[in-house]
Order: sequence, then structure tokens, then C-alpha cells
Amino acid sequence: MTSFPQPPSTGPVPHQPGAHPQSSRPPAYWIARYFVDPPHPSLLKSAQTKMAVGGSLAVLGVLVLVLAGGGTKALGFIMLVVGCIVGGNGLSAKKVYDRAYALTMPRPSDADIDQLILTDTLSIMNRALPQLGLTEADLVRPRGATGPAGADFTDIAGAAAAPVTPGGNQMVVYGPSFPCNIAIGADNRKRFSRYEFMVICPTHYQLAIYTCQLDLYTGQLTEQTNEYHYQDVVAVRTSSIPLNTFRGVTLNPRPSQRAHFMHLDTARQMQIIVSSGDRTAITLRVSSSAEATVDSGDPLDFPQVLERVRATLREKKGGVQQPDNDLI
Repeated sequence: MTSFPQPPSTGPVPHQPGAHPQSSRPPAYWIARYFVDPPHPSLLKSAQTKMAVGGSLAVLGVLVLVLAGGGTKALGFIMLVVGCIVGGNGLSAKKVYDRAYALTMPRPSDADIDQLILTDTLSIMNRALPQLGLTEADLVRPRGATGPAGADFTDIAGAAAAPVTPGGNQMVVYGPSFPCNIAIGADNRKRFSRYEFMVICPTHYQLAIYTCQLDLYTGQLTEQTNEYHYQDVVAVRTSSIPLNTFRGVTLNPRPSQRAHFMHLDTARQMQIIVSSGDRTAITLRVSSSAEATVDSGDPLDFPQVLERVRATLREKKGGVQQPDNDLI
């Protein structure tokens, strides 16, 4: 059975959620609260109603016992007992609600989670080049585009030929890493407790790729690097595959959103395939098979990343004459 992280019951709340350096990452339990439901307000209202009704019956029962006589005292005793039972049930329900509330509140907003993902993405981009043994000067990038589709790159220049922008020559895509918790925000975007990243770094001679899996709760990374000579890359492909390919249930939604996620049955993947049969793949998103291939609510600009990679490969594999020091 797949296990999913759950928020601890105690711990301090971060002072400035959503705006933090990596060294002051919010605690895992606070991030995990985003993926669980707070108790419904109706539960509190029900508990308070039971407490009020029970208290009223108990007070009336005492008054009847004190002021009435004869057989009426039996009615007062019954009212007292029933009032104590109903009020006690209400008090117990209130304590259960308070404990559940303390486990889930305060909780991150959509903006807090987005800021956390952005911070992690920048950190991963900064980490990719050292892990690959590269610097910005080693990278190449498309310098311009022509044609009606804006996708026919006519020149690929070294980074030294233009002002260096940190991360400007790196191409990044990311998506869910299984198994994970999943939630839909108020903006209808899906967010996950685990992500996988692919940072593509084209150099003069080879395609260097850094991949990692990120645990959003802790910031922990599981990393891998690959380097492919351009002539060995045979395909850059996207495909849609059934979610059950990932060995059964891999997504754990908020209980209140479970009905929506029952319809998720498709994973969209991007693959870079080389002649040896080796491939580097990443899941870009999950959706229902009825949804459009490109999710308009997804922050990834992966079609442009795909075209940049393909344009780089066309250039490097003989599409346009390159300077001698830029040949494979």
C-alpha cells in the first residue's frame, strides 16, 4: 500500500510563509496542510447546537426537580439525564473538531505553494550546472527565430556572444512525481507534494540533462545526470499514456476533491531518446483523456521548450553550417 505524508499535530507556524530563502524553509507539516481538508464548519455548528440543546435541557431538568413535586420530578430527572447526554456528545464533537482544526490551520494559500515551487525551481536551476560540471559559458542558445511559426532558428551562438543571463540558456520542465498528494487550488490549478524536474543544458558538443525528484515538504532531492552527443539523439517525443502504467493508485487527493480525481486517467510525458535505446523521461501533467492535450492552466511552457530542443538538434546535426569550433 502506498503511503502519503501527513502533517504532524504540533509545531510552530512559519512567520513569513510564501517568502523565504531555502535556509528558512517552512516546516513540512505546514506545507502538508495544503493537501488535506480542514474540518467543515457544519461540524462545529452541529457540536455547538448539541451543547446548547443539552445545556438547556439540563437546566430545565434541574428547575423541574427543584420546583415541581410528585411525579413531575421524574420528568425533570429524565430531562436532566437527556440534557447531560446530548450536551456531552456535543462537547466531545467540539473537541474532535478543535483537534482537526489545529491539524490543518493555519494553512498555505495557493500563492504560498506557488512561491515555494518557484523558489525550489530557481534553486534546482542553480544546482544543475555544477552537477553537470558546466558553466554558463559552456552553453549555447537560439539567438533568433524566423518563419511564420516562429520556430525556424537560423543560428545558435555561444553564450559568450551575448550578455549572460543566469538560467537564460537552460530549458526547464517539471511535473508530478509519483506517488504524491494532489490538490486543486482556488484557481483550478493542480499542485503536487512531489515533483520531478528536467533541466536541459545544450552545449557546443552535447546535450547535458539534469533530472531530479523534489519532495516539496522537505526540499530533499534525488538527482541524476545524463550527457548525450547530438548525433546519438534520435527523438524528442511527447506522448500520453494511461495512469495505470505507474502501478496502480499514485495520487492521493483531498477528500473533498476525490470525485474529480476519479476521472484522471492519463499522464502526459516528454522523452529524449538516444540511439542506444536509453531515454530520459519526465511526466508533464496528469489529466482526463477527455481534456485537451495542453492544459491552459499549467504554468509549464513546454511546447516552446520542445521546439527549442528540436531546433538545437537540427542545428547541431547539420541543419545549418556552424563555425569549426562549434561542430560535433
